[in-house]
Amino acid sequence: MIINTLELQNFGIYSGRNELDLTPETKYNKTRPVILIGGKNGAGKSTMFEAIKLCLYGKKSLEGKVSQKEYLEYLDSRINWYTPEDETVMIKMTFSLYRDNIDPTLAKEYKYDLTREWYREGNTVKEEFTIYQDNVLIELDEEFWEDFIEEVIPQGVIDLFFFDGEKIQGLAEANNAELEKSIKALLNLAIIPTLSRDLRNIYKRHIEQGADKVSKNIIAQTNNDIKRIQKELQKLTYSYGEATTKVGSVKRKIESLEKKLKETGGEFYEERDHLKSEEGRLKANVNQVNLEIGSDCGELTPFLLAPNLVKRVLENVEEEVQAKEIQSSQKVLMNKKAELEKKLKKILKESKIDKSKDEEIYNKVSGFLASWESESNIESKYNIGPIELREVKARLSNNHLEKFLKDFDKLEGIHRSLDTIQKKIEAAANDDVIISIHEQINEQNLILGQKSKDQELILKEKNQRENELKILQKNLQKVHDRIDRSEDQSLNYEKIDQVVSVLKKFEDRLTKIKVANLEDEILNCYRQIHRKNGFISRVNINAETFDVTMFDNQQRVIPVDKLSAGEKQVYATSVLWALSNLSGQSLPMVIDTPLGRLDSEHRDNLIKNFFPNASHQVVILSTDTEIDEEYYTRMKNDISHTYCIDFSIDDKNSNVGGGYLFNEGKA
Repeated sequence: MIINTLELQNFGIYSGRNELDLTPETKYNKTRPVILIGGKNGAGKSTMFEAIKLCLYGKKSLEGKVSQKEYLEYLDSRINWYTPEDETVMIKMTFSLYRDNIDPTLAKEYKYDLTREWYREGNTVKEEFTIYQDNVLIELDEEFWEDFIEEVIPQGVIDLFFFDGEKIQGLAEANNAELEKSIKALLNLAIIPTLSRDLRNIYKRHIEQGADKVSKNIIAQTNNDIKRIQKELQKLTYSYGEATTKVGSVKRKIESLEKKLKETGGEFYEERDHLKSEEGRLKANVNQVNLEIGSDCGELTPFLLAPNLVKRVLENVEEEVQAKEIQSSQKVLMNKKAELEKKLKKILKESKIDKSKDEEIYNKVSGFLASWESESNIESKYNIGPIELREVKARLSNNHLEKFLKDFDKLEGIHRSLDTIQKKIEAAANDDVIISIHEQINEQNLILGQKSKDQELILKEKNQRENELKILQKNLQKVHDRIDRSEDQSLNYEKIDQVVSVLKKFEDRLTKIKVANLEDEILNCYRQIHRKNGFISRVNINAETFDVTMFDNQQRVIPVDKLSAGEKQVYATSVLWALSNLSGQSLPMVIDTPLGRLDSEHRDNLIKNFFPNASHQVVILSTDTEIDEEYYTRMKNDISHTYCIDFSIDDKNSNVGGGYLFNEGKA
């Protein structure tokens, strides 16, 4: 398959008519597979990706089950704001496809022209879809549009070739459901459960026809009740979908208002009183710390800046204090000396010792007491006592210096907090603006409460109907089981059961075979685009749970969820490349934002090994930060031609032009 052209008219962000020729060209005897489309973030790359799938599959291109009303609302939301009243919204594709899944005599390459167009008519949207095969209009009722395209190009298969950041992310996060979905699409296994259900339904209708009259009446009445409840459930499901949409719409309004409130300073306004109180407390703390620092600075702390001088002064002070202590002691001793001499004279006078010896004794004792006398020549400069000295030494210690520095750090921290608080207070908007937004939020919250209540009531009724349906189906099954036990039907039932069992075994075996092939292909693709050669030696996929296990050269497990963001993207890209290779289909590959999380080495490998070899036609939607001038130059020999999505800031619209983001013309 080759997508030849794509045309967008008034779709989403695209205004007017935008045409792209996507057919790969041959230059210098080499077919260049890559068509490079560049655009800044928000310019419309993903919108173009969305348009291709929408043109092909319509309502089925949207995720999940979507009602017709929801689909038309979606189409309405994709109408460009500036679409003239006399113009429609249109997506047009032409592609060529070799078909061999039909009558062999008709197998050949066909050309298809698809046009999906819609417009507003009153309060609703009208959609038209036309398909031309080899310039012949295929006339189909609206309900069969997507079925015809599904037959030509199964959506499950083309999903393997069209992938964006979201799909890569799903696989990168080891999403088993995403991988299982892709593998079943590859094998077209959805047909087997459908076939099994159809066989059982055919059998049920068969046994109903052969049932007795009473059983037939019960079956008929039960089937009527089932159909009635199914219709009610269909309406309730639609109503629940509408209610969910309304709840979501109100929530988005509230989110928008809360964002606006935040932008205008509302989040700070709500706590402004608290902020003001906090501001006052911090200012008081600043004053207190300043007083403490000022007190320190007014006394001895500045001397800490001259430690050598302080040391010498303290030594002199200690000498002076010691001298004073000696002088004080000397004074006490001299008093004691005089007292002892007086007592000695009295004792000698009253004693019976020879008087000639009195003077000798007195002189010896007096001489001994004279040794207590000492003179200090230190001049008193500081007039500091020992207690004051100890206090000064404590104030000039390292501990006091540390406290002094901590006070300064504390003051700096308080100032930072105070600055943050004051900025928040300044950011708070005026009362009128905030009150208005608050009133709108409160109003929307009341609406949300009512809409949520309506949604809950519908869901409750829906659950009741589902339970009633289960009971009816269970009763119907009991009737079938009773008839099954009859001799006439037991053999048929066993045959049906055997066929279903064989189909299940066939599905399991085919899955295991394809999974084994996929393991080898993932490893092959991974090695081509991963920067570490030999990093992975084996890939194992559980055919039942679809858990993926990777092993290194030492056969140690490498959990996928432990890979870096870039390695996860390489792994996911390898899985998608492997799936497309195993599909056996020759389809174009469309890749949106391919290099987002990759480092330079991984980007090099993708540009060298993946893009030129991924398919015969590779449409890449990229930003200039992914494929820049350097990578563009490296890819140039594989690029057929380029386009640039130009976004107008003034008009808020995009248009497609020639060239890439930094050059003009074709590659």
